[in-house]
Amino acid sequence: MEPNTKINLPKNKALLTALNESGKLPPQATEIEEIVLGSLMLENSAIDIVQIRLSPETFYKTAHQIIYKAIILLHHRNEAVDIMTVTSELKKLNELDNVGGAFYITQLTSRIASSANIEHHVSILVEQYMKRSVIQCCNNSISESYYEGSDAFDVVEKLDNDLTKILEQAGKGSSMEKINLPLTKAIEELKNRELMAKNGKATGIDTGLTELNKLTGGWQNSDLIIYAGRPGMGKSSMMLHHALSAAITGVHVCIFTLEMSSVSLTNRLIQTVCDINSEHFKSGQITQSDWAEALKAMDIIAKLPIYIDQQSSTSMHYIKSQSRLLKKKGECGMIIIDYLQLIDMKTEKTIRNREQEVAEASRQAKIIAKELNVPVMLLCQLSRKVEDRKDGKPMLSDLRESGAIEQDADLVIFVYRPEYYGFEAITGIESAKGYGELLIEKHRNGPTGPSRFRYNESLTKISDFDTNTPNF
Repeated sequence: MEPNTKINLPKNKALLTALNESGKLPPQATEIEEIVLGSLMLENSAIDIVQIRLSPETFYKTAHQIIYKAIILLHHRNEAVDIMTVTSELKKLNELDNVGGAFYITQLTSRIASSANIEHHVSILVEQYMKRSVIQCCNNSISESYYEGSDAFDVVEKLDNDLTKILEQAGKGSSMEKINLPLTKAIEELKNRELMAKNGKATGIDTGLTELNKLTGGWQNSDLIIYAGRPGMGKSSMMLHHALSAAITGVHVCIFTLEMSSVSLTNRLIQTVCDINSEHFKSGQITQSDWAEALKAMDIIAKLPIYIDQQSSTSMHYIKSQSRLLKKKGECGMIIIDYLQLIDMKTEKTIRNREQEVAEASRQAKIIAKELNVPVMLLCQLSRKVEDRKDGKPMLSDLRESGAIEQDADLVIFVYRPEYYGFEAITGIESAKGYGELLIEKHRNGPTGPSRFRYNESLTKISDFDTNTPNF
């Protein structure tokens, strides 16, 4: 910032409203503010410690905000910070009279012997600032909640974001660290991967398919996995297989189903676990032994940490809010969204067309994966261009409506079943019946290529290619 730049201080309207309504002064520690400012003018070495945690807004008194900004300006220009230079800087900014004149600047250092306790004093200022910020954002949320046109989820999302920022501000400090610390963590992670490899386990969340585990190492935390295919190709069946496989290992799986109801999805889960004929299950023509199979499957599923949200009109704000709540309770280890093109993005005022809606939805999905440090599987429809090819094999360009999907994704997997396109046999495979491939077309942290699997006629059972034995 240039020396003659006018200092713009925030107008804390919500805080003033709270003050007027409650008759209480906002949390503050003006005497500590004076001590901190005085210390900075006595010992310049303290500025590097302080500026990491304090911004001008951290100070309650407006005059102190202005003085602190002047001190930081001087420090950034590598100029000495003392009574004379701060007074001179405030004159240049036409702010000296606004802070009480040169006499007030002098008074700030009169009671200070050293800056020995400055870190403790800074912590006090941060705490008071946090309390004022909480009052402000809560009053903003109250005002927005009274507004008839406001969206409840947007209000909660904004409040959650504001409170998160306050916590980040409170814990703000230098993120610089010597290479030894991340190096130690890297070695620990490598040892853990080695141990899991020796035990035949994937380093990430079990996908339920051996070949896929080898290619991906399992579903990795913070990854966005785009799972795509044409209608009827088996995306939902694969999704349920992965969800069950993860849940059986103790991972809490959160499924947001925008297409199927929770009951429909549960019915498919039951068929995945039990051996009842699919047509008999749908028609109700089941025997006593079928009932026994169904009840056994239900008992298994009931004990699994699977959560289903069936809202048909769901926004990414809603998905993020619900996932955050579950994560805080330790009940969110993986998120599955079925499917991308059904997500409601109309609440985003800056979005003008469908391509931007899809792009924003995929971007938000990646943000959720990174923020919560869990894999997010996002099912996606492919364009009809796939049907124009004889073999029906999808390509990255077939991702419907947005190239941003490919850009955001860490993994792009296509479900491909040659049998669907009339193939009776393919190279190296005697019969295409019940044979499928998961085509990994993008893998940010590993290899690409096909991963084979087998399935039954009703697509309710997915299994490894070699064993042809379901996992459940």
